[in-house]
Amino acid sequence: MLGFGKGKPGLISRPPAPSNCFSAGGEVMLGSYPKSKALCSCGEIAEMDSSIVRLKRRLGKDIECRTCRNQRIAREHEILDMHFSAQGEELDR
Repeated sequence: MLGFGKGKPGLISRPPAPSNCFSAGGEVMLGSYPKSKALCSCGEIAEMDSSIVRLKRRLGKDIECRTCRNQRIAREHEILDMHFSAQGEELDR
């Protein structure tokens, strides 16, 4: 049954609320939460939803500014490229 609210079964009588994005812990994420400011390891202040800051702290993850996050992703991407290109070279031999 796909209905939302009081309508006919299978019909959507109203769209889901925009704040119905839940994390694995059942906490609402990506909703209309106030912004929270946290200090990145580089010294820059990172501004993000307070729910995301709480979740990252609970998971033991670092709070990163955009620059540090992009640099980390680029490093990880390069490591994966080197790993899989090395495996491909071994198969060619």
